[in-house]
Amino acid sequence: VTGAGMTGAGMTGGGMTGLISTGIASTSSTNSDDKNSKPFNNTAAQHATTHNHTHRDRGSNKHNKTTPKTNALLSQAGASSRLPDFMSDERLLMSVISCLSEAGEHLLSAIFCQYFEPPLRKLALQRLQHSARRADPTLFRYIFEIPMLEFLVAYYDEVSDEERRDFAIRRLQNPLLNIHNSQSVKNSFVLQSKVAFMQRFSDDILKRYGI
Repeated sequence: VTGAGMTGAGMTGGGMTGLISTGIASTSSTNSDDKNSKPFNNTAAQHATTHNHTHRDRGSNKHNKTTPKTNALLSQAGASSRLPDFMSDERLLMSVISCLSEAGEHLLSAIFCQYFEPPLRKLALQRLQHSARRADPTLFRYIFEIPMLEFLVAYYDEVSDEERRDFAIRRLQNPLLNIHNSQSVKNSFVLQSKVAFMQRFSDDILKRYGI
């Protein structure tokens, strides 16, 4: 990708290289509701979500404690790590999203949309619509926003892409996305998802563009 994409003023030179490569070393529009976005009426998405909620209800209790299985899964997500400094700067994050979108990396830009407070859900779904047909399903493991996963399940069920649909369903049904988990567990899971994604982004994506 050249020109206004990942090279030139985009991902190299004085663009994203400094803010990402410096920040990643430590890991070794505005948001609007989804009122205007496409509703998730797909049967497969509803089934996956309902199955997950039923599983969650069975595993929950009044004190909102986590189960040993959930704690083990959370431990497997990785030890706590520090995120790159630029991740806390929403202005820089938006620049990253813009650069990735220009380079055609729409799924990556959608993943970064989760990192705003509140998340840029509408923009994320728009990016997913651009990327879904040829998306790398191994990247779905870094998505923790339920509407995004529901969109993917519905889309892939509609186009009969069972492999990608099943990747999205497995992520959607991850016990660590349990709505009954304590806030500390939710926060830890989100953090580990971010750290894992930035490591993947550093090890794979940036190298693809020679950064």
